[in-house]
Amino acid sequence: MAELQSLQSLFGAREDALRTGILLDNKRYEVHRHHPEGPDPLVYGRTMIGDTESSEGAAVHMLSSHQAQSSIFSVVTYE
Repeated sequence: MAELQSLQSLFGAREDALRTGILLDNKRYEVHRHHPEGPDPLVYGRTMIGDTESSEGAAVHMLSSHQAQSSIFSVVTYE
């Protein structure tokens, strides 16, 4: 539940997302793109362990249903 709340908070203030990063499976991904507005809200970043070319990335996409008053999060990690 805490991980879900942290994902939801990524789409708030940009400064907060940059400060807290994306937290998944006990890993921190530094946010470097923050696009919370528009039809396809997206936040993504990378771990900063080792070389940036070989670091792991994470992207979080949010789909909201105004009728159902709920959100669905899609999370992808990549190398």
